[in-house]
Amino acid sequence: MQKADIVDCDLYSFTRQMKIDHATNITSEITEYAYRLFKENYNWSKTIRSIGVRGQIWSLISIGNR
Repeated sequence: MQKADIVDCDLYSFTRQMKIDHATNITSEITEYAYRLFKENYNWSKTIRSIGVRGQIWSLISIGNR
């Protein structure tokens, strides 16, 4: 899971996330996903104050496997 938090110069903020089909710790790959989220969701009308990027690993545990 990749997540990007964007804040513009008027302090308007929003968060977007996307699912990645594999785990990664490669900085350039994480950066590409974050930039893609930014480009697809920001309208470029205001100056950017900050961008935060987070990754999260989701683990599914089957109840029958306890």
